[in-house]
Amino acid sequence: MRIRKMVTLDSNVEGFANPKDVQEYMDQRELKTLSAALKTLMEEHQQLSQQVTQQQHLVNEIVQGIVAQLKPAEKKVTMTDRNVMVLLKLFDGVVVQ
Repeated sequence: MRIRKMVTLDSNVEGFANPKDVQEYMDQRELKTLSAALKTLMEEHQQLSQQVTQQQHLVNEIVQGIVAQLKPAEKKVTMTDRNVMVLLKLFDGVVVQ
């Protein structure tokens, strides 16, 4: 079953809704009909969306790896900060006495 939809192009709009831009897109890809151009555009959009999703997953994995490697250093820094605070309190007590 085919479902027909109406697509309106407006020459006052910037971007793909402009008939001039659509014609340039069709000429670049050697497409003969508007429906072929829309189909190609939607396929490109899906591919780019998948690439973005894959890159986001990769970024999350990299971040998790970096965080896992930094956790021991974070504990050491926290312990060092605590030790310094204890020493400062001790020195404050000695100076006061």
